[in-house]
Amino acid sequence: MRIVSLTITEGGYFYDAARDEVQLDAPGLAHDLEDPSHPTTAFGCLVEGLRRRRSAGVAPFTVLSCDNLHANGDVTGRVVTALASHIDANLWRWIYGQVAFPNSMVDRITPRTTKTDIGIATRLTGLDDAWPVTCEPFSQWVIEDRFPTGRPAWERVGAQLVDDVRPYELMKMRRRNAGHQVLAYPGRLLGFRYAYQACTDPTIRRLLERYLNQEGSQTLPDLPGVDLGGYSATIVERFGNPQVEDALARLSSQSSTMISTYLLPVVRNLSTPASQRRWPSPSSCAGRGSSRALPRTARRSRSWTTASQTYERVRHDTTTTSSPSSAATRSSTAWRAGPSSNAPTPTCSAVSAL
Repeated sequence: MRIVSLTITEGGYFYDAARDEVQLDAPGLAHDLEDPSHPTTAFGCLVEGLRRRRSAGVAPFTVLSCDNLHANGDVTGRVVTALASHIDANLWRWIYGQVAFPNSMVDRITPRTTKTDIGIATRLTGLDDAWPVTCEPFSQWVIEDRFPTGRPAWERVGAQLVDDVRPYELMKMRRRNAGHQVLAYPGRLLGFRYAYQACTDPTIRRLLERYLNQEGSQTLPDLPGVDLGGYSATIVERFGNPQVEDALARLSSQSSTMISTYLLPVVRNLSTPASQRRWPSPSSCAGRGSSRALPRTARRSRSWTTASQTYERVRHDTTTTSSPSSAATRSSTAWRAGPSSNAPTPTCSAVSAL
């Protein structure tokens, strides 16, 4: 066995991203610390399995997290080494120096399973599946190519093997995740239930396209072989797919965390002079709640417009500006050329309005 993969959902990692802490006092990990030879968590099993490998003089396996968690390999390594350090210091040193935890990123919209989905799956397959998973046609799987003992040829089935996942993860966060936030709130205000329904509203669609082409794109580095314009068009098409009933209630849940994680970093980046912009690590802006995104004085004094006022202002703004493609081209050219008194100043009206 050369690779152990994890698909345990982001809630199963015992990791507090806001505090950058492993929750060793959680019941499952606490049990594995007390009785490491009979683990009950995935991480306890990994540590025990690696301990047995080390004792037998066998090379360690690579641990590949496939969960929708930012910097998932780094987080997995943090939890495994934290647990091991409290069990056996020598084992901890061996894991820290010998075990690979490559990061990976998956992008595929999978709405919550409904009773209708269960019924359709039963009719199509004849099987009684209590939790079938529905998904969209689009899929992207990006993996850091760090497998010391070898790996399958995943690139043959469409996976991208790269040196660094972070730029791709940032692209997903700034485009798809932030795009969901852009349409979720005005969509709910207008009475829509699903993302594809919100995309049928001309104003929301223009708002989404403006964000993707004029704002989100300016905060991303160039990626070899990636057409950001084409990627944006694909996102609009994906969101508008009527066969994917992705509920706006899901997209707008935990809004203080989602906005501060996906939208505020874009606003901050666009507010920085082009010559001073840096590409942040995705993990550096993940898991930050709104109470940590703003200074205490700002949290007390900031004045917000109502959501309906926001929608009206954005609708007026998007109907009176030039086309997204031409404006995006001008801003992008000015940015690459560097600061100039004649260069247009990038705006973040669509994002900041929300």
